[in-house]
Amino acid sequence: MVVLLLVLGTGASRDARAVIVNFQGLTGDGQGILGHTFVSGGSIAHMAAFYGSNGVAGPYTRLVSPDAFDTATGNEVAFGSTGSPFAATASAPHGLEGSGITGPLHIALSGFTLDFNNVADLFFTSPTDETRFYRNGSVAILEEVGPGSFNQLASYTNGVFQIDIDYSTGSITNTFNGTREAGSLTIFPETWTGTSFNPVDVAGSTPQGLFGAFSVTTALDVNTAESIPEPGALAILAPALLLLACRRSV
Repeated sequence: MVVLLLVLGTGASRDARAVIVNFQGLTGDGQGILGHTFVSGGSIAHMAAFYGSNGVAGPYTRLVSPDAFDTATGNEVAFGSTGSPFAATASAPHGLEGSGITGPLHIALSGFTLDFNNVADLFFTSPTDETRFYRNGSVAILEEVGPGSFNQLASYTNGVFQIDIDYSTGSITNTFNGTREAGSLTIFPETWTGTSFNPVDVAGSTPQGLFGAFSVTTALDVNTAESIPEPGALAILAPALLLLACRRSV
């Protein structure tokens, strides 16, 4: 029993196991990310010259996945409401089967907003490189458990996308950070990176204006290790086990 207490006290456990889950959303499959609420680059004082020299009409100032965008009204709606595909999918098998997650995984997002007049959220770092911060977004990771049936595994609030665009090469990269909500599976990270490509500058229009679309890839570093008691819990547990050992030794 003394040996058991020493093992618990040091917090020994098996090593964490990480699985990289790759998501892909292609506009040709109806997936990807939509940009809407277009703003003319010429109306943004600190970016007008930059956009002009790179032939950019202006930025879309909101980001949403197709499942949460009503193309008839231009409004963002609840995840899955439109019947359109999600932003990106990781088809099974994806490496999480050992954690009991066997169906395809999907990412949905909405609410990401660019404060385009804020020089800290929209700026350029070279004559051809631009950075944008889209904030206050919501994200959900869902497992498809049957045709048209989904189980939400994780959700995030206060989401931020940092988008970096190199107009000389067409390269677009993104980094996500968000606050994982209570009830979410903690194996899913609060940050991940991805790329965007093949942008469709204008995919359609609504009464609220034009919207565009672009394909995306995203890689999530998922920690599938079993959780162990926190150190505080071990401190409470160890004296109880020691007392039990003493009683048994009498």
